[in-house]
Amino acid sequence: MRLPALVGIVLTSLAAPGVLAGNFNFTGPDLSQKLNLSAPITVSWSLPPDSPDAVYEQMDLWWGSNGFKYEIAPNYSLAVGAGSFFWDPINETKALLMTNHSLTRGKDFFFEGRLHHPNSTSGSVLQSQKYAVEGYPLINAGRLLRPGTGGVALAALLAAGMCVL
Repeated sequence: MRLPALVGIVLTSLAAPGVLAGNFNFTGPDLSQKLNLSAPITVSWSLPPDSPDAVYEQMDLWWGSNGFKYEIAPNYSLAVGAGSFFWDPINETKALLMTNHSLTRGKDFFFEGRLHHPNSTSGSVLQSQKYAVEGYPLINAGRLLRPGTGGVALAALLAAGMCVL
């Protein structure tokens, strides 16, 4: 009779560890809205003082999907409490368009915070929940790169460090 109650407690304590009180958490943009890649976007987060991540002073902020990531704010100063970054995605959309990169329609895109101390790359890596996108001319149901187009340009962006796959 006690086993089911114990299993319920264990399952409850394992549910959604990234959103429990006291942890770093992305709070914006609004998850019910698509990310409009043709307009500036405000990325926001909360970092409570009792968070294990409150020891870090900087964050590298990235945007992307499982197929690519762009660093949009390296070594951004991080402080306890609420924080935000105003991001204009024009450079990233231009780079994607140069390669004829097609984006999916689904909620496949996220922000990633790589929290760390100054002059260090080790720390915590945290992702937001996923978003769908709009405001980009090449959005389809699933193909990420059209065959025969953009491969050379994508390789050049990778070599230049502008994009990470």
